[in-house]
Amino acid sequence: MLGKQMMELARLKRARLAALVVFFINGFGFANWIVRIPTVQEELGLSEGSLGLALLALAGGALATMVFTGGVVQKLGSRPVVGVAGTVFGLSLVLPALAQSLPALVVALLVAGAWHGALDVSMNAHAVAVERDYRRPIMSSFHAAFSLGGLAGAAGGGLLSAYGVGLAPHLGGVAVVSALALAVSSRALLPRARIAGAKRRGRPSCGRTARSRGSAS
Repeated sequence: MLGKQMMELARLKRARLAALVVFFINGFGFANWIVRIPTVQEELGLSEGSLGLALLALAGGALATMVFTGGVVQKLGSRPVVGVAGTVFGLSLVLPALAQSLPALVVALLVAGAWHGALDVSMNAHAVAVERDYRRPIMSSFHAAFSLGGLAGAAGGGLLSAYGVGLAPHLGGVAVVSALALAVSSRALLPRARIAGAKRRGRPSCGRTARSRGSAS
C-alpha cells in the first residue's frame, strides 16, 4: 500500500513539474513575440492604427477558442489538448515573421492567438487537477512559472534584437524550442482518467503520503 502511494506521489510530482514547464514556455514564447512587435511594424511599414488592428486579431483568435476549449477539455481531458495546442502554438510563433503584408500578419496573429487561447484554457484546467490531487494550494506556482517565462523571454528576446538577430531566425528558433518543449512536457501530465476521477476517488496528498511514510517507519 505504501509503495503504491509513493508511486502515485512520484507521478503527481512529475505532472506538476511538466505543468510548470508548460506555463513557463507559454510565457517565454509569447514574450519573445512581444519584444519583436516594433520590428514587425518597421519591416511592414505599419501605422499605429494598422498595428492595432493586427494585434486585435491576436486577441480575437484567443477569445474564439477560449469559448469552446473548456468543452473539449471536459470531453477529451486536458492532457491531449495541452499537447496539441501547445505544439501548434509554439510553431505558430514564427508566422508573424513570415508575413509580408498587413492581411498576412492579421491571419498569422489570428492563428497564433487561437492556439494560444486553447493552450491557456487547457493548461489552467490541468493545473486545477494537479492542485486538487495535491490537496493544498499550489496554483500560484504555475502562474509564477508563466511570469518567469515571460521575464526570460523578454530579456532574451530583447538581447537578440539588440544584437541585430533577424526576426525570422529569432522567432523561428523560439518556435522550434517552444513546440518541442511543450510536446515533450505534455506527455508527463496527468492522464484523463486521473483528472476525471479525482473528485470521486480519494488521492493521497503529498502531505498525507509523507506522514504515512513516517508512521510506517
